[in-house]
Amino acid sequence: MVATVANAGVKYTATTHVMHIDWQAPEGVGGATYEVQAVGSATVYSTQGTSIDITGLFPGDYTFQVTTVTADGRSNPAPTTPVNASIPPPQAPAWCYVSAWMATAVIFAMTLAAFLAWAAKADHRSTWAAIAWASGLLCLGLAIVNAISGRLAFWRVVVGADGRVSTSKLQPAMWTLLVMFVLVYFTALTWFGGEKGLFTSFLDSGSLTSNTSASAWASYLILLGGPFANLAIAKGMVTSKVSNGTLQKTVADDGTVALRHAITDDNGDIDLVDTQYLLFNLVAITYVIIGLATQNSLPVIPPLLLALTGTSAAAYTLNKALDQNAPTVNSIVPSSARAGDTVVINGSNFMPEDVNGRMPAVTIDGRQATVSHATDSQITTAVPPGTSTGARNVIVTTAAKVSTDATSMQIVADTPTIVAIQPPVPHLNQEITIDGTDFLSGLDGSKKVTVFFDNRDPQDANITALPNGIERVVVDVPPNVATAVDVAVKVRTTRGTETDPQNVTFAP
Repeated sequence: MVATVANAGVKYTATTHVMHIDWQAPEGVGGATYEVQAVGSATVYSTQGTSIDITGLFPGDYTFQVTTVTADGRSNPAPTTPVNASIPPPQAPAWCYVSAWMATAVIFAMTLAAFLAWAAKADHRSTWAAIAWASGLLCLGLAIVNAISGRLAFWRVVVGADGRVSTSKLQPAMWTLLVMFVLVYFTALTWFGGEKGLFTSFLDSGSLTSNTSASAWASYLILLGGPFANLAIAKGMVTSKVSNGTLQKTVADDGTVALRHAITDDNGDIDLVDTQYLLFNLVAITYVIIGLATQNSLPVIPPLLLALTGTSAAAYTLNKALDQNAPTVNSIVPSSARAGDTVVINGSNFMPEDVNGRMPAVTIDGRQATVSHATDSQITTAVPPGTSTGARNVIVTTAAKVSTDATSMQIVADTPTIVAIQPPVPHLNQEITIDGTDFLSGLDGSKKVTVFFDNRDPQDANITALPNGIERVVVDVPPNVATAVDVAVKVRTTRGTETDPQNVTFAP
């Protein structure tokens, strides 16, 4: 029967983007490997310890399972409590909080000025009343959002789960603010001044179904509804791709929330599609504001401007549909290796954008391997000690918690062997030559071994690889080795494995 991790043994400690998990080892079980997996995720983290830090997590609730793997088999997963192990939302720099309240204060000042102008019975007092009420309600709404949103203030509305300003969220947020202001403004204008207000285009056209009114209002429905539709589509596609492992989405570090995220990719480079989408919408918003200020009515949107915003939205959606960067393993060199050997994994997308140097993880036969170097296309690692011989699966998991498909490599037995020792009867202080196999370690080959005489007098020596596949070691015989009796000579590799001892009789 396979032991399971104790029910009371799983503990969670969540900090920003990191989940620390501890558990208790089953009684009487040694040398076990533990697999940790989030419920609903395909990513498996393997460790031989009883704790693990899982980094780069998005804000939200997580439930993890711990499975014990021994030579006897696999346990049932440990209990999935507590289910409320949550990653807190990203923190933001002070400028988010300060700028949000400064913007609110400016709108409040505009509100106060409009109320004072209205109270002074200016010539256009109905217009001042409409501005006062519209800006006042907008100011109140922003103040409430700031109060309940913490340090991000109203920026939280446009910040995604990855801690970056979202292009798809920023567009509908800008249009929503503008439309809210316009609706309240024309409602107040109608109430206080008896003006036609919001309904000017309907009444002037003479028919609620006229082509003129339908065209004008259809334009605004497109300008407001298009960004919201793009937001829903983009979120759905990104969520699906992240869940399926075809898109790696990393989490920005604390304090990196910035408006530049709206026009840059995750690596901080300018994204042409995102920039175009934002700029065309800014032009359309500016056009509406100028028309509203000069005509005191909603302007008719030119077809060209409407086409530009529409095509940029379509390009943004298409870009999201085509965006993918799943990690892939193309080859493992060498394809056959021993435990302790260095291997190089070649492929693509091992270091997704903005991982801030976080290394990918490699498991070989479910055992965590040590990664010494990694680039986007190459990982240098070592076969973990104790890995069983035969065909074994290699899986790379990036810092974005996306795993590659399993790639097979051959693990061969680690059996360094002495073939011959020359001369047959060496003298003290004389050089001896030891020929053998499997002395070298790793892809590039460690060029050192240690030679023992009767399990003592260790002598470090260099390895020379001969053309016939034999590896040669030349070492000096220590002066205090016993003579006229058999002395056990053996070679220890840098992997920690040893040859069988070879008996040699030394002459004085």
